[in-house]
Amino acid sequence: MARFGDASVMTSFKAGLMKRRIRERSETLMLRAWVEGEFPRGLRVRITRIEPAREPTVTMATTVEATCAIVESWLRELGANSGPGSSR
Repeated sequence: MARFGDASVMTSFKAGLMKRRIRERSETLMLRAWVEGEFPRGLRVRITRIEPAREPTVTMATTVEATCAIVESWLRELGANSGPGSSR
C-alpha cells in the first residue's frame, strides 16, 4: 500500500489483487476433542466441516491416526478443489 501521512491508501492494482483473493476457496474444519475415561482408548473427536453455502457435516474419530487421516484428506480435497476451473 502507498502511504500518505498516517493513512493507508490502496492503489487500483492492490484493489484488484484483493478482489482475486476474496474468490479463493476456503472452508473451516473445527475439531472438538475430549477423553472419556483413559487415554488413548477414551479419545473422542468431533470434526465439523463448514463450507460456504452448505450445511455443516460432522464426522467422529476415536484415534489420533483417524483424526489425522480425516484432516489430511480434507486438506488434499481443499487443495484439489481450489485450482483454476474449480466449481466448488
